[in-house]
Amino acid sequence: MVVVRQIDVARVAGVSQTTVSMVLNERTGGSARISEDTRARVLSAIKKTGYVANPIAQSLAGHRTGMFGVFAFEPMFTAEAGGFYTDFLGGIEAAGEAARKDLLLFTSTVLDEPDNHIYRRNENRLRLTDGAILLGNGEPKMELARLHEDGFPFVYIGRREIPNGEISYVSADYAAATSDLVERLIAMGHERLCYVGTGADASASIDRRRAFVDTLRDAGLPVDRPVPAGHGDYAAVRQAVEAGATALLVEPPVGIDQLTAVIERAGYRVPADVSVALLGDVHGHSVRPDDWSGYRLPRWEMGMQAVRLLVRLMEEPGGPARRVVVPCLPHDGSTVAPAPRPGRGRR
Repeated sequence: MVVVRQIDVARVAGVSQTTVSMVLNERTGGSARISEDTRARVLSAIKKTGYVANPIAQSLAGHRTGMFGVFAFEPMFTAEAGGFYTDFLGGIEAAGEAARKDLLLFTSTVLDEPDNHIYRRNENRLRLTDGAILLGNGEPKMELARLHEDGFPFVYIGRREIPNGEISYVSADYAAATSDLVERLIAMGHERLCYVGTGADASASIDRRRAFVDTLRDAGLPVDRPVPAGHGDYAAVRQAVEAGATALLVEPPVGIDQLTAVIERAGYRVPADVSVALLGDVHGHSVRPDDWSGYRLPRWEMGMQAVRLLVRLMEEPGGPARRVVVPCLPHDGSTVAPAPRPGRGRR
């Protein structure tokens, strides 16, 4: 197979290779003045020779490739992920197609490094693309800071902070959704609400817990300490229910199967005796997600907004960091009910 180069196009068109490069990269401003006749000859020569631009070569030369990278800091296609990333990727793909961008997915790790890294052998792997969408947990903060300092355009899906700087991100409005859910439970007569979580220090967890506490305080209701759960230990959940909690707000990835089993073994029914609401998506469990009340993440919309934001960053380079907050999706389900009368249904 014969590889057609820019010099071959230039020879057919009767122009310099520099002129071919300027036509390919649509450079017309400043001193790059190309007549319509010359442009037409170059385009005709491209069609005649079958020339196809090499995106890697364009990237190395400092030109745009028309590609956006999608980089995950954790595996996305595992049984444990349970399809969690599918809607994110679907939204990214839909918005990428609308923006006429190709997508390049980065997922590989190396044998001696269990985690995924942007920089390998001190080189930014994302440089193959014009900009990138980042997602996943476990990201190295210093790597994000370095990417920001290098001036490489990127958008994170999920609120992220870095030392001595600000980055652009698209996040779900966990705070508003949690506050609305607490207010709904209060309106249904619940006065003892319990927050069940893993104790994670991720931004989403912090936003949820803060909204839970603030909403209860504003309503003049008691605020109990968050109940830890996970890793097979749900004894504290049972203790909270036995102490009078009538509503549990559960932060993923707490195991819903195990939590429900603990409640039922203690002689309580969901939702007749104890209401259970999910603060996000449930996956990787035998329970049907649609059955559970609470709210869901707008994953498809977050993926789309991330691409749109990256396009804006490319159009306005050097500007301040931008943030987009997307409302969560309320979900009725069947696991929330009015607060039970004292002693009702408890065996």
